[in-house]
Amino acid sequence: MQMVVKQNGQQLQEYRSEFDNALRKNEKEIKHLLQAVETAFSERIRAMQKVQESCEKSVKNLNKIREIAEGFKRSSEQMAKLLQFAFGSLRRFNKNLLSQPSRQYVEAAYEGDGKTKVSILNTEEEYGLMITGFSQYGFRLNNDMTIIGPMAIFPRSVLSWNVNSFDDINEDSLRFFCTLEPKIDILIIGIGDQPVSHGLSKVIIEFMKKHKINVEILRTEQACATFNFLNAESRMVASALIPPLHISCNENDLLQSKLRRKELYETD
Repeated sequence: MQMVVKQNGQQLQEYRSEFDNALRKNEKEIKHLLQAVETAFSERIRAMQKVQESCEKSVKNLNKIREIAEGFKRSSEQMAKLLQFAFGSLRRFNKNLLSQPSRQYVEAAYEGDGKTKVSILNTEEEYGLMITGFSQYGFRLNNDMTIIGPMAIFPRSVLSWNVNSFDDINEDSLRFFCTLEPKIDILIIGIGDQPVSHGLSKVIIEFMKKHKINVEILRTEQACATFNFLNAESRMVASALIPPLHISCNENDLLQSKLRRKELYETD
């Protein structure tokens, strides 16, 4: 009986020893596992902190970009206002320059000394350039200037118009009048002594309509008179004129020729 008890006691000690060894082993494994979890968790936290710092930097950069864009927008608006003011001032200056010296109107009859006064518009230089005569070769202006060939005339200046004949009047030869600043109100086209064709009128009117410029197509004789009249009224007018191929004389022309001839042969 004592031997059985002794054997059972020995087996119990062996079981307790194995249990303690297994417990210590499990404790080590659990400890290693907890350390691995703690290390992984710490690395994950550090990665999340880096992501957070990167996001904060991105937000700051976006705010800086937004501030720069808003400043550029304000600067652009101010620059646009300045340019608008500058172009407006330049346009007013050009308009005043073209209209100076200021046009004066003719006094009405029976003013002043009670005598009737007549003013011939195309000889009054204060009204700007006017056409006093034309021939097959060119035009004569009120400032004693003679223009040979086709011309483009404005209230204060005159240019040679690079066309050879009636057939050269097209969009290319008229494009120059659409680029002027300040913009002209009306363009008078004198096509010589040719009859005004419906086809040409339609093409020219449609082209000038795109640029919001009124246009009149007339014989050169009528175009000269129309330009002089509109220029005397201080209109922003221009005229493109071709000398006629044939000149017809009337009684007034003959009378003017006689008067000029008489003045040539007069002696003091």
